[in-house]
Amino acid sequence: MIFDYKSPTDFKYAGMFAGQNQWLIGHYQGNWNNRVAQVDWDDLGRAIEIGLSYSLEVQLNGNDVRLIADGETVLSATFDSDVTGGSVGLATQNGSTAFNNFLVEATPTDPLLVDALFSAWGESSLV
Repeated sequence: MIFDYKSPTDFKYAGMFAGQNQWLIGHYQGNWNNRVAQVDWDDLGRAIEIGLSYSLEVQLNGNDVRLIADGETVLSATFDSDVTGGSVGLATQNGSTAFNNFLVEATPTDPLLVDALFSAWGESSLV
């Protein structure tokens, strides 16, 4: 998954390199070498199964990124700057991938903002 997209040679990513059995979070700058965090499932005795569907989620919160696969946090990383700007999208390289149900949603993190939005919920002026 691509996030904080600035240009074709400047974006952040989170996902898997299935053929290498690795989960990755990184910053693409013309190549895939700038990996901020990675875990090789070979080291854990686990395998990313080619051909198996995974439910993936990427959570962005300021500088922090969390990659979740099938409900399990497999990796997290912290960047030097906020990663919630820029565009988001999907990508694949040297393989075929099918994507279903792509959803982007913002979550309010300031409870005061949420309270203010709903403070007048029951007032007759809203009817």
